[in-house]
Amino acid sequence: MLQLEDNDLIGQAVVAIIISMITGVVAVISHATYKRRRPPRSFGIFLCHHKAGSEVLCRFLKLLANKHSSSRIFLDSDALESLDQLYDTVRCRTKNFVVILTQETLCRMWCAGEIVTAHANRVPILPIVCEGYTHPSSSKIDAIGDVWTRDQQHTLMSFGISVEMIQVAYRELPRLPCLSMPRFGTVLDQENVVVEMLTQCKLPRRAFMEKWQLQFAFQAQLCITGSVADPESLSACYLLQTLVQRTLQQEATVVCNADQATIAAGTCTSMVVLLTKGILRDPVFAAILLAVLKGGDGHVQIVAISADSGFEFPVDAFYEMLECQGLGSTGLGPEVGPELVVAYRTLLSDIARPFTPLGSKVIIDKQVSEICRRLGTPAADAGIVSRSLFSPRQVLSEPMPGPVPEPDGRQTLQELVPEVLWEVPVELTSVEGEAV
Repeated sequence: MLQLEDNDLIGQAVVAIIISMITGVVAVISHATYKRRRPPRSFGIFLCHHKAGSEVLCRFLKLLANKHSSSRIFLDSDALESLDQLYDTVRCRTKNFVVILTQETLCRMWCAGEIVTAHANRVPILPIVCEGYTHPSSSKIDAIGDVWTRDQQHTLMSFGISVEMIQVAYRELPRLPCLSMPRFGTVLDQENVVVEMLTQCKLPRRAFMEKWQLQFAFQAQLCITGSVADPESLSACYLLQTLVQRTLQQEATVVCNADQATIAAGTCTSMVVLLTKGILRDPVFAAILLAVLKGGDGHVQIVAISADSGFEFPVDAFYEMLECQGLGSTGLGPEVGPELVVAYRTLLSDIARPFTPLGSKVIIDKQVSEICRRLGTPAADAGIVSRSLFSPRQVLSEPMPGPVPEPDGRQTLQELVPEVLWEVPVELTSVEGEAV
């Protein structure tokens, strides 16, 4: 009798195990089927822009928008694996289409296709007009097809987009309500535009927001600057300021002119400089750097950041010209040439950490983490001490690191350029050679 009861218990246990296994398999298959067949999550805003003219601005706008709203914002540099589905994203997954209008936006084939797709599918379009943009005249719109090659037009046609459709969509743009973006305004000015953008797009707002200090701070110990006369470089400074503050929980400020630099030098302990193409010939930046180093009396740590693959390290001829002539502008003539040489050599005496504002969020977050780690290292431990500019002749007599040598045919580029700079990703291009 006991043996029969034991057999029944064993049989029930086996049946229970089998049922559990079958239930688990069915659950896994059901979950996989649901994930495969469910509709993709939609984007509250699709940001259409010209990469070279406003990519960094769009990255900063997305950061500001995420501060105020939980809605998803589409930026192509965060979705590089699905660039071939851009038009499908606009057609099927976008609630609002925001086009950032700079000088070259309407001349870009991919932007034209995105605008037409939004217009043809009745996706609400909100133009944001940047300084310097003027809408093309009717005659230029009539000739818009001449902007692209035959192969580019064929590519658009493969997506069902004709030149006539582009002309219709472009003529409609000036009739739409638009916002103006002050590229050289304060962060608060730009944030107000983002808030208005979210309002017009009817997106939900966060009940609680992070509090950022993004105005000029007189007591900040960390200063950030660059070629602030260029709108994209200024946006990169604003972007790095925001991310560094969030990571270090330390107040930072962007210095935009020599007067601000003189004020900031009293409390500034670190100056972050974003190296971009042409910055060493920018008189505004030169005046800022001199003011900080002079006002800091040699106690300011200079941290160079490689933010543009187009930046070229100066050769000896440039330093010789600079010492003799300065930059040739008011207040930056031959009389300050030796000081500029000292300042630039000091700036470039350490390996520049990479920062790629054109990259994806993952890349940027990793690079900002490394930058913050560097900023958390005392200057003496890092082997960097800013030199006072009150005795330039004495400093010039000391041996200082020279520029990156020119290739002689026997050295590889990897041997000439610090390894850390090779972490900057290569810009993706389309089949036609156009930046995506």
